[in-house]
Amino acid sequence: MSFLDYIKPIQKQVESLESFSQVKAVKKPLYVVDDSARFKQIEHYGVQVGDEVVYIGKNYEIIQNEDVANEILNFIKSTSYQVHNIRSVNNRRFDVTLVDQNAIVTIGNEPAYKTAIITNSYDGSARFSVTFGVNIQICGNGARATKPVDGLVFKHTNNQIDFSRMYKSADTLDRVLEKFNQSWDLNGEVSRANFNKLTAIFPKKTNGDQHDLSTALAMKAHEHVTENNYPPNFALFMAVTNMTTYPDRYNMSDNYALRLEQKTTEVFF
Repeated sequence: MSFLDYIKPIQKQVESLESFSQVKAVKKPLYVVDDSARFKQIEHYGVQVGDEVVYIGKNYEIIQNEDVANEILNFIKSTSYQVHNIRSVNNRRFDVTLVDQNAIVTIGNEPAYKTAIITNSYDGSARFSVTFGVNIQICGNGARATKPVDGLVFKHTNNQIDFSRMYKSADTLDRVLEKFNQSWDLNGEVSRANFNKLTAIFPKKTNGDQHDLSTALAMKAHEHVTENNYPPNFALFMAVTNMTTYPDRYNMSDNYALRLEQKTTEVFF
């Protein structure tokens, strides 16, 4: 085994919400040895998960998985969401995906599921967040992607989370999707305006021609119109979703992929 095998993230599937809740962390004081060979406590702390201690900031507060799991249980008892999967990275970062399988919605011509992704971390690698969105098929081979719509984010400087906001975000998602679906019957002028908004992040070439990524988006949208008979605005949405999900296929940098993802949410939602 090489050194890289030891340091690369280890992702794994967590079996259940109960298993997720049993992974706990403990805040530990950190010490240094001073000039007199005595231990001296420093301002920063460590978080111990299992046998490992991770260095963190002095204002860091732990949000325990057990508390998160209890709130998730309360949420799924009062809604039709269910736990779809739970993933862990190095047993320090966790993503819990909930899916409302009883409420299949239609995005344009495609069936979709309402989703909520709850993220927590013990090592400062991610803020605590709950992101509501829709999971939709974006490719003919069956590949699916989740588009964020609404959510909440908390820094790990306070472990008192207002979980009631989850219910508000769920309601917001319902309202947004209703309005969202009404946009697909709009005419080509709206689609062209949205295309210009999306591609405004790409600079034109020195000769004045549009950026290669703008051309790629136009071609992919046209493909959806001609081959799938999608309305223009829905074809554009599916095209940009495909690009942000598979940026490597379009030689798109991570920076452009992130900016285009943000622009997509701004334009369509």
